[in-house]
Formats: sequence, structure tokens, C-alpha cells
Amino acid sequence: YYVLKQYRYNRGIMMKLPNILSVFRFVLGGVFFYLFQVKDQYVAALIVFLVAALTDLLDGYLARKWDQVTTFGKLMDPVADKLMLIVALLCFSLKGFLPWWILIFVLVKETVMLTAGAILYFKKIVVYAKKFGKLATFCFNAAAVLSVIMVLLDEQYRQMIYPFVIALYCIAIVLALIAFGQYAMSFWRERKNPKSQDTTK
Repeated sequence: YYVLKQYRYNRGIMMKLPNILSVFRFVLGGVFFYLFQVKDQYVAALIVFLVAALTDLLDGYLARKWDQVTTFGKLMDPVADKLMLIVALLCFSLKGFLPWWILIFVLVKETVMLTAGAILYFKKIVVYAKKFGKLATFCFNAAAVLSVIMVLLDEQYRQMIYPFVIALYCIAIVLALIAFGQYAMSFWRERKNPKSQDTTK
């Protein structure tokens, strides 16, 4: 009986852990803002951002390994990623390290996508993230890490790396626009044909 109870307990933890990691990234977003914006602890903020990126990889790996891929996880995982990115871009913009148009673009795109996603969700339809969206997220995160590193450098080196950081953000924006187009087509297709639940193919 004890062994069976322990097995059920461990299985329950395994089922919840990927989702717990996704929710944990929401908390890390607040920690990053506090460290970067309030305390000017840029190294600590960079560590927090890297930990968040690590949990992003880990929760997806665990969910697939334990066969615990859930609708909640597929929805919350990208939302947590987007929130972390928006918080980082907000901090960079407030400090004057990045132009505001990058943050504005991301906010507008994500607001439209989240609104469309909410409409489909209440219709019991889930549109999952696609390859271009994942590539865009990777480029945005890489650019964010470089942004923090740039802040840590002297002014001379900061000016040298700045064009490369902006170029990487531009690449991410192009990928995000392609992903947005795919998402928009999926949105209209699912509204017209709600019986099709899987838009990942």
C-alpha cells in the first residue's frame, strides 16, 4: 500500500512539475524587473533571465519525456515566455538601452495574438506555437541576453555591440511577422472550420 501511495504521489509531482516550471517563470519576470530596474543588479538579472530560459527548455523536455503534454502547459508556456521577454524589453527601454519601438511592436503583436487565442480558447480550439514563432522567441531571448551583457560593458564596447543587438532584434521581428501571418491564417481557418483542433501540422 505504501509503495502504491508513493508511486501515485511521485506520478502526481511528475504531472505537475512542467506546469509548475511554467508558472515559476511568471515569478522570475517580477524578480528580473526588480533586480534590473530597481536595484541595477545587472549580473543578477542576467542570471535570472538565463534561469528562466533554462526552465523553458526543462519544462518542455519533462512534459515530453513523461508524456504529460497538457493544454494548460501549451498555453501557459508561451505566455510565460512572452511575459519574461516583455518585462526585459520594458527594462531596457526604461533605462534607455533600446529604442521603444521594439517594445511597442512586441506588445501590439502579443496583444493581438493573445486576444485571438482567447477567442479560440473559449471556442474549445487551441492554436499552438509554430516553428517560426519558436525561432522568433529564440532570437528575442538571445538578443535580450546580449542586451544585458551590453549594459555590463564599457561605453566604447557597448557602442560596438549595439548594432549587432539591434540587427538580432530585427531578425526576430521578421520571424515574428512570419509567425503572426501563420497564426492569423490558423485563426481564420479555425473560425471557419472549428472541427479541426490540431493546427500544428
